Amino acid sequence: MTAAPTPAPTRQVFSFGKIQDGSTRSKDEEANPLTYDGQGCYLPNYISKKGKIYIVTNTNQEIPIAIKGINWFGMETENAIPFGLWTNDQNGTTLFELASFLSRNQFNSVRLPLTVSSILINTAPNRGLIHE
Repeated sequence: MTAAPTPAPTRQVFSFGKIQDGSTRSKDEEANPLTYDGQGCYLPNYISKKGKIYIVTNTNQEIPIAIKGINWFGMETENAIPFGLWTNDQNGTTLFELASFLSRNQFNSVRLPLTVSSILINTAPNRGLIHE
């Protein structure tokens, strides 16, 4: 008996750049609120001692942490999208599969190199490189 294949994740449609949370917007930028409500998040104090990173809690307890990360190149190119999302039989994959791999292997940070010029001119990603 063969197990049924796992269904693809449900896709959501977003209205890019549109904020629909009732926040106040500036007159010339519909997508940028003038103010942000406080989120009430506790921000720990991080310190470095003897080559290790620690979180200092509000009770002054020092808890060691480790950062396990990757560099995911591609956004710094003219394609403006992380490489590896294209469709092909050898190495194309989906963002969901990549995120699952990172989670399974306990990565907790991803560095996405990019160029300031792409941000300033709002470069659109090359949609031909996205596995849909």
